[in-house]
Amino acid sequence: MVKKIAPGATFTSTRKSYDSFSEVAPEPFTDTNGNGVRDPGECFTDENGNGTWDQDPGAAGQGGASAVTVYTMTATYPRLFPVAGLFGWPTTQTVSATTLLKNQPYATQTTTANVTVCT
Repeated sequence: MVKKIAPGATFTSTRKSYDSFSEVAPEPFTDTNGNGVRDPGECFTDENGNGTWDQDPGAAGQGGASAVTVYTMTATYPRLFPVAGLFGWPTTQTVSATTLLKNQPYATQTTTANVTVCT
């Protein structure tokens, strides 16, 4: 339907999976110095099993049974009216939408064990 209004639109979609809804966030850490940033030496919970602290611990793709998948669709299209140039706006517009869905529990879910790491 968008192509009828903006025939020059391009679309990009991504999927990332997580073991649970609570893991759709940076990996938790103990902020010992209270600066709000995970510094070297502060312990963190390694939710994806890679041994390093991650701002986004998600894995690319759909995930398995009972995994939570984050879907994002981005559309970029030329602005419909040339008046945008009068305001100094770019000639293209980008909009994005994101949603989370939990996969059906069609099999036993494989999850990564959460381990506390202090490096």
